[in-house]
Amino acid sequence: MNIVYFSHSYNDPLVNEYFSQLIQSENLTLSLDPPSNKFNAAKLIRHLDNCDGMIALLSRRSDVTITPFEKGTKEDDLLTYVAAIDSESKFLIARGVTFASPALPRVTNFQLIPGRGGSGTVEGAHNVTVATADYLEENDTSLNNSVIQRLPTQYDVRQFVLIDGVPKGAISVRYRISSYVRFEISQCLKAQKPLLVFVDDVLEDDIIPSMVLQRRFSRRSLIRQMREHRHALEIFKTYLGESCPPRYQPFLRQKTCLLIGFAHQNASLKDVIRSLLNDRGYVIVELEEDMRLPRAGLTMYDVIASADLAVCMIDGRLPRSQYLIGAINWASVPTITLTSDPAWAHLPDTPTGFEVPGDFEIKHIDSDDLASTKQMIETELNAFEEDFLELYDREQVKDYTDALIEAHPSGQYSPDTRSIIIGKVFGGKINIAEQVGGDIYAETVVFNEAWDRIEDLVSLESLRKDLERFRAQFETDTTLPQEERVEVVQTANEIGSEIDNKNGGRILQLLNGLGKYKKDLQPIMAGVGANALWGTFITAMATFGPTIMQALPR
Repeated sequence: MNIVYFSHSYNDPLVNEYFSQLIQSENLTLSLDPPSNKFNAAKLIRHLDNCDGMIALLSRRSDVTITPFEKGTKEDDLLTYVAAIDSESKFLIARGVTFASPALPRVTNFQLIPGRGGSGTVEGAHNVTVATADYLEENDTSLNNSVIQRLPTQYDVRQFVLIDGVPKGAISVRYRISSYVRFEISQCLKAQKPLLVFVDDVLEDDIIPSMVLQRRFSRRSLIRQMREHRHALEIFKTYLGESCPPRYQPFLRQKTCLLIGFAHQNASLKDVIRSLLNDRGYVIVELEEDMRLPRAGLTMYDVIASADLAVCMIDGRLPRSQYLIGAINWASVPTITLTSDPAWAHLPDTPTGFEVPGDFEIKHIDSDDLASTKQMIETELNAFEEDFLELYDREQVKDYTDALIEAHPSGQYSPDTRSIIIGKVFGGKINIAEQVGGDIYAETVVFNEAWDRIEDLVSLESLRKDLERFRAQFETDTTLPQEERVEVVQTANEIGSEIDNKNGGRILQLLNGLGKYKKDLQPIMAGVGANALWGTFITAMATFGPTIMQALPR
């Protein structure tokens, strides 16, 4: 089975679900990245290298600007009115508005204004009209100059809100695409991996090079377009083949990190980076010192091709430093790029308007402030080593899209969102302790390995705070009998001690033991907002596949 990198926006879960299920119906396994507060280019390239190709969804995103015309008018009310009327008209010219306002009031007496908008009674209280500027002109409704001057000058769609015939505000929408998805597409092109892009039909023609295999999609016609989309997938699969061959030369060495551009940096900075890499088990190769061009010849290229990671200082003065940085870039070696020059810290956008997301830019460090430099590099290494998810069946796809919506309807995600989504997608399948026949030692090993894989996703401090809130509310809200209540309290106290000891494997093991009380504990955890505790609780009970080898994220 082929594994494909699935690049998508988190803000369009319904479109994601349609394409996810369509792709899986073609026997392709999706590898994707749930919302995370840690991301960098090295992580992206590492996972792209481990996939057979990429399928990307390039959908429009909406930047919404709300302009009230009177001081007493609330922005949230205007947003709600537009979303309610637009959803009734099925004419979502401001789809981003509808997504940003998840709770819609009921609309009665709705009337469509062809080509202009619609009107109706919202919540039985107001006659609301949402329409374009043409409607205002046709009905001799004028706006004063002070109002007009406050409206954004750049927009793709604008709707005016009239309440009982009086203009109360305007909603201006500017369409754009995800700079993250576009950057991921650019890296796939550079790596020359098979690529298929599904492009929203409202986006301009030249947004993707014509050489790239692509198809358009419309949110209103997804089912009618299924044959074209499936045909594109069949073409894409011919480039993948029935089964992609293994790597020509499998890696036989210990995992390796290249250090480039540090020849003239201070020794203390190099020592900090070496220490961080050694602690993570990397063999360090300093190409500038170990090899001389061109005498290095084939050996140098073999080292570059087999490297797991590179840490580069873009300020390197030696010509061979710049050559090596270029070589590893085009060899698609996952790279963390650093600079001590503030002028390099932000990459300028290209003349074509290609926006580089901040997560992918060169990282600025202060070589004299070793503490902050160490913390920043640790953050980058944690992001690089964070794993993607692989979805094997339609049930997991539905769980994933449902979890995206439930995690936060507005599309803004907290640091704990990733672990919550992982728990919801994979939770409740098979208890991983059962996979080893209940043996206590094996169970401990499995939970320790599980913690090693999710440690970067879970904040012990968040767990501690959640546990305190949970314990304070449990005695009041629980309906469990006394004997079970005592067991939960004792286990919670033990979990608190293990948090102090930073014993993650034991925390998971104890939470797993409370799995039989899941239905009783979930409402209490939700009631006190214990999201980190709930996500870890679900993860503790989960297996990530049918076997031990698949029981943990890859």
